[in-house]
Amino acid sequence: MNAYVRKLNKLVKKPSVFFRDYFLKMAPINYGENIELLEVEKKGSASQPILVEAKKSTSRLTSEAKKVISVKTKSSNTVKKPAINKTSDNTFSIEDIYSVTFPIDIVYTWVDGDDIDFIKEKNKYLPQGSEIKPETFDSARFASRNELLYSLRSVEQYANWVNHIYIVTNGQVPYWLNINHPKVTLVPHKDIIDQQYLPTFNSHVIESCLHKIPNLSEHYIYLNDDVFFTRPMDPNYFYTSGGISKLFITNALLADGPQNAQDTPTQLAGKNSRKLIFNNFDFIANRMFAHTFHPQKKSIQSFIEEKFHEEFDLMRKNKFRNDTDLLSATFMNHHISLLLGKAIATRTPCFYFNVRSAS
Repeated sequence: MNAYVRKLNKLVKKPSVFFRDYFLKMAPINYGENIELLEVEKKGSASQPILVEAKKSTSRLTSEAKKVISVKTKSSNTVKKPAINKTSDNTFSIEDIYSVTFPIDIVYTWVDGDDIDFIKEKNKYLPQGSEIKPETFDSARFASRNELLYSLRSVEQYANWVNHIYIVTNGQVPYWLNINHPKVTLVPHKDIIDQQYLPTFNSHVIESCLHKIPNLSEHYIYLNDDVFFTRPMDPNYFYTSGGISKLFITNALLADGPQNAQDTPTQLAGKNSRKLIFNNFDFIANRMFAHTFHPQKKSIQSFIEEKFHEEFDLMRKNKFRNDTDLLSATFMNHHISLLLGKAIATRTPCFYFNVRSAS
C-alpha cells in the first residue's frame, strides 16, 4: 500500500516526474547487447535525465531504463580510488584513476537554411539532370529550428568545464548569439576550407576540415547543433586521463558489399571509407557509431588527411553529397584512432527523436 501512496503523492506533487518514470518503465532505453556501463555512470540514480538528441529519425526504446544514471562533475584535482571491476561476462574493466586536466574544445557545424542569400547561392549550384540522390540537397537537411541555442545552453549547464566552443558556419551568424562571448568563436568556412572548394553545401566536406580551426585544442568533441546534454557530464566521460578518446559504438553495422543504388549518402561515404581503411590497414571496418557526440584528436585527423590527400581532394570538389564522399570525422577518424591505439570503444545512452515525424 505504501508504494501506491508514494506513487499517488508523486503524481499529485510532481506529475512530470511521475509520467517520465512511467514511460521509461514502459519503454526503457536500449543500451544494446552485453553492455558494461562506464564507471562514472555507475553513480547516481535511475531517475536522472539522459542525453537527448533531436534528429530526423526515431529509434524504439527497448530495455534497461533503470541503468540510466547521472554523472557528477569533478574538479581537475580530484584523484579517484583505483579499482578493477569484474564484469558479468568474466572480463575486466579498469577504472581511470586520474581526472582529465588537458583542455577539451567543442566544435559545432551550423547553417540557417531559411536565409534568402543562402537559398539563392545553394540554388545556383544545385545539380541539373544529375543522378545525385535528391535527399542530398533536400531543404530539410539545412533547416534550423534554433537547436544550437539550446545545445549551447546545455553545455553551459552540464559541461561548463569545456575550454572553448567553435561554431563553423558559411559566414552566417545566429541572430541571438553573443559574438563577443570570450568562450565562443564563429569560424567561417573560408578559414578552414580552401577557396577552390567553396562554396560547399556538403557536410562531409565541412567535417573533413574541422581540425584546421585556428587555435583548436588537440582534444575536441564534434557535435551537430541538435545534440543536447541533459545531465552533468565529466571530461573523463569522453577521454581518459592519458588523452585516449572514448568512442561510442552502436549495434548498427555498415552494410556489406560495394556501393549500390539503395545506399544512402552516408552509406556511400562509409563504404568508400571502409575500402580505404582496408587497403591501408588490412582491417574491415563495419561498425557504426552513435549519432551523438564525437570525441576527436586533431593529430589523428591531420594524419588521415595527409595519408589520403588525393581522396580528400576528390571529395571536397563535391558541392553536395556524392558517391565519392568519405565519412571522415565520424567513421574514419574513429576506426583509425582505434587501430592506432588512440581510442577505446564504449557505449553511451541517448534518446533519438524525430522532430519531423507526425507520430
